[in-house]
Amino acid sequence: MSAVPEHFMREPPAPRARLSLVERRAEKPETEDRPVQTFWHWFALGVLFFCWIAEASLGAQSGF
Repeated sequence: MSAVPEHFMREPPAPRARLSLVERRAEKPETEDRPVQTFWHWFALGVLFFCWIAEASLGAQSGF
């Protein structure tokens, strides 16, 4: 017996036929904007790294 109301419970997923790796790749084509996504990931990491260095230098300056 569950204490969760019925409207909060999910239906169990319907069983899918097992597809081979080749068939799954054929179903879901690769997106064309992959290089743009890579750029923004590296940009975000660069911003985080810059902020980390800025925080460390300001902390060192104030005595932390």
